[in-house]
Amino acid sequence: MGLFDSIKVSEEKKKNLFELKEIAKDERDKIHAHKIKEIVLEELKNTNIDGRIDEICGKLENMEKMLSDMRKSFAPFSRIREDGVRKIKIKRMIAELLKKHRRLTANDVAVMLNLSRTRCSEYLSEMEKHNITKGSVLKRQKFYELDEKYKS
Repeated sequence: MGLFDSIKVSEEKKKNLFELKEIAKDERDKIHAHKIKEIVLEELKNTNIDGRIDEICGKLENMEKMLSDMRKSFAPFSRIREDGVRKIKIKRMIAELLKKHRRLTANDVAVMLNLSRTRCSEYLSEMEKHNITKGSVLKRQKFYELDEKYKS
């Protein structure tokens, strides 16, 4: 038995009362949602979320910078398609040696990496062709150094 069954009320009034109940329910839900939102905002203020957000943003910026630097140093080697894993690894080792020692001959690199001078010359020539290294001849010896954009 419903609320309006025992009372003789016209159908139109029943409909209006039902609509009023629905409106009241919607308003109650809005008030509850607003109170919940206020409570959540108050909790966020108490947990110092702004400081954490700034800290996380700073860490993200640092990581993006580190990734960018890593991509700069590895990009030229990964661009060369025909190079295998070993060849890329050796070229990276050559680049590191050139960073450390600034200028080296193919023979110097060969001694340091325990490779043949011919093979090192091939690697250095390929790196020069891809603008990773620059070669300069001085008294019958060719010295190689890293290009400016790869020195950092």
